[in-house]
Amino acid sequence: VEVSINQFGFPVSTAELRSSPLVIDLDNDGDQEIIIGDNNGFVHIYNSDGSEVQNATFPFDTGNQIWGSAAAADLDRDGYTDFVITSKSKHLYIFDQNGLKTDYNANKYLMGTPAIGNLDDDDDLEVVIGGYSSPSSSNPIFAINPDGSDVDGFPLILGEKTKAGPALVDYNGNGKDDIIIGTDDNNIYLIYDDGTTAPGFPYTTGDKMQAAPTVIDVDGEKIIFAGSNDNNLYAVNSNGSLRFSIQTGDKVQSSPSFLDYNGGQYIFFGSNDDMIYAVDIDGNTLNGWPLEVNGAIGGSVVFSDLDNDNNPEVVAATETGDILALHLDGSYVTYFPIANDFPSSGSPMVIDLDGDNDLEIMAGSGSNLFVADIKDPGNTDNYWNIYRGGINRRGINFVNGNCTDSLACNYDPNGQINNGSCIYKRENKDCSGNCIDGFSEDECGVCGGNGPEDGYDCNGDPFSNLINIFSDIYSISDIYPNPFNPLTTIKYGLTDYMPVKISVYDLSGRRIKILINDYQQPGYHSVVWDASSYPSGLYFIQIKTNKYGNTRKVLLIK
Repeated sequence: VEVSINQFGFPVSTAELRSSPLVIDLDNDGDQEIIIGDNNGFVHIYNSDGSEVQNATFPFDTGNQIWGSAAAADLDRDGYTDFVITSKSKHLYIFDQNGLKTDYNANKYLMGTPAIGNLDDDDDLEVVIGGYSSPSSSNPIFAINPDGSDVDGFPLILGEKTKAGPALVDYNGNGKDDIIIGTDDNNIYLIYDDGTTAPGFPYTTGDKMQAAPTVIDVDGEKIIFAGSNDNNLYAVNSNGSLRFSIQTGDKVQSSPSFLDYNGGQYIFFGSNDDMIYAVDIDGNTLNGWPLEVNGAIGGSVVFSDLDNDNNPEVVAATETGDILALHLDGSYVTYFPIANDFPSSGSPMVIDLDGDNDLEIMAGSGSNLFVADIKDPGNTDNYWNIYRGGINRRGINFVNGNCTDSLACNYDPNGQINNGSCIYKRENKDCSGNCIDGFSEDECGVCGGNGPEDGYDCNGDPFSNLINIFSDIYSISDIYPNPFNPLTTIKYGLTDYMPVKISVYDLSGRRIKILINDYQQPGYHSVVWDASSYPSGLYFIQIKTNKYGNTRKVLLIK
């Protein structure tokens, strides 16, 4: 019997794919969709069986090549996921399940992957991307609202070309994201949300910076990692000083990735010298690395536990067409490397695409979208398993020493995440209580669930007076105090008996707490959020039913 490692319905023939796929449940039907942009300028959406979504909007013609990956988040906090993609047509596009929402004309080539974060005081998220046109002196950084308007103070004229996307991290603790970006003038910039350049920056390297930077935050200490065409990876401290550099044999055009393993944090990156490198946050080489592979690594390295042995595997794609899966000792996973017929310049991703509890490796190439089906059970819990570390493409990895979320982990304020004293739940949620492996949370808080049975609540109790038509007139009336530490009260009003869900989200769009998930009577209500176990920063409080949603910002200051 011939056994194929190809996922059913794949590979799919395409034009050249320079970027990494985006996988989200765009239409909230419980199934994943794959979103890609190709070198012919088209945005395509594929179902998990490889069939293409074809409707009045898609495939969507942007008019020129697409080099960057799509990014996604609920930008306007309406309860539906939006995705953003850029094009050499000089336009940035925002879509949701209903089609095109925003067409932003930047009048500059947009080559990189956009990042989504928070740069202002409203409840929406913003999109950040840099321009790449001549003359260099005219190139700005754009920060764009969901409706296509500019964030105050933007576009910000940088005067240097930016080919790759930015990273977004709050450096100065004001609850707003700051921008880290590399330029063709050999510089790494840290730019605060108000448009000023941070002291000590830019840091100047020996050649162009054409790979997206990433940032690791270890208990508040932030370190920038970025590759240069001068053959080096640079690690830069928050004050702009050089922490260390790693010299390779060729250009480093791979965006660095992070792996938390055995109590340590490791940075993996590829080089055009056909090597994959791995170092810790002090520049010390991981035993057995760098590892020579058959081809340059243009995209990023990603990680997952492919065989469910509680040890990570390293996944990469080469410009010779090989899909690699390696154990940390450098040996190959069974059946790997897999030879695709076409070269890959983007990053692969690892995800449970079809909900069968084993993982798929997906990568774009010069002429197809390739998906390999790993036959063994595996998981992506707490791994950097997709390009830029998340669908918002912010390029940030937070490492906290303690595991204190009693909802998702064994509560232990002194527990260490990597030494066994903190045990993650495996009920399709990560340590923060967020759905993993592509699952969506139903109205009862169950990842991958289908909600309560008709006529019953989430506890299995029957409703005798369920009202079938809910009013959509309700809102959060007040949150006080705001800013707060560590308690704040959310007041809200309901005009009818209805299902209410109040959730707390962090800046990355991850739900970290569910405050209310129940049916409630009409009238005024309140709930208190105790944020004692959460770090300082900006959070979003969302109230939602099946008819309407409303979101407010809160700032936790400790």
